[in-house]
Formats: sequence, structure tokens, C-alpha cells
Amino acid sequence: MMKKIKNLSLRGGAIPTRGRTLQPVVHNTRLPRYARNDKVEAISTTNLGIVFIALLFCSFQNQPNLNGTWEFVGGIYNGKKEGAPTEYALHRKYTPGHYEAFAIEKGYKTQKYEAGSYVFKGDTCVDTETFSSQPSKITNIPIRYIYTLKHDTLTLRGKLPTGMQVEEYWKKIR
Repeated sequence: MMKKIKNLSLRGGAIPTRGRTLQPVVHNTRLPRYARNDKVEAISTTNLGIVFIALLFCSFQNQPNLNGTWEFVGGIYNGKKEGAPTEYALHRKYTPGHYEAFAIEKGYKTQKYEAGSYVFKGDTCVDTETFSSQPSKITNIPIRYIYTLKHDTLTLRGKLPTGMQVEEYWKKIR
């Protein structure tokens, strides 16, 4: 039960009551309502705990496992569908956090043409090329791809710094 306010000049300031300080809660009413600090803190602590648990849960969600060798099976570039090359194969070998890409042509030595790192952030794979055997404008530039992993097929969709829209399909071969 709250005491009557004798001095209305205290509005907007703290009012001492039975050892607890009450703070006015501003509403569009004539007289202010008061909330106890200890209850407000308990609610805030509870909400903070829920947020912390939710963040903790999200951080331990399973990240996709790309470890192994993947073969390029085609893609769509600026809306134009292209199949995999027939004269050679393109492979990507993924290890935790890194990849290497190879061009494999029968009768020739396998050539490493690209390497880099990757990290998952939600439904996004951030890919950073750190090596290219050809001149490249995307070396050391992080590129964000929306990825999907369905059965043995990895799909990467994104926009390159050049503005090109890409959607690539890679099939796991080992």
C-alpha cells in the first residue's frame, strides 16, 4: 500500500518509502504511477538471462561440414546458365576454415588455381580468396554467399564485387 503524496513538488523525483526508493513511471495520466526498483531489476535480469541463453544456443548450432573434395557441376551467372566444363574438372578441397581449388585435366598435371579461407555466419558463407594463379580483383576481399547444403550438393549464391550475380553448384565426390 502506498502512502499519499503530501508534497506534489516531488513529482518526477525519487520518493523514499519504507527503505525503498520508488521512481515515477511516465504515462499520459494526471498522476504518475510508481514502480519498485527491485522489481524492475529482477525483470531486467530475467530478460538478460533469456537473451544470454538464446545467444549461447545459437552459437552452438551445428555448422555445416564441408570437409572433403567437391566438384563443380555448373552454375548461373547473371541469369545465364552454364554447365561444368567438359575438357577438365574443377575441384575444391575443403578443410576446417580453408579451401584449395584445382583444375584437373586428363594427361596434364593438376593445377592449383585458387586458395582461401571461409567462415560461416548463420546462412552465409564468407569466402576470402587469398591465392589466385591468375590475376584477380577479388584477392583478399571477403565475399558473402548464401549457402545451402542438400544431401551431397553445395549451392553458393551471391554477388561478386564486380556486380555479377552468381549461383554455383558443387557436388561432394569424397
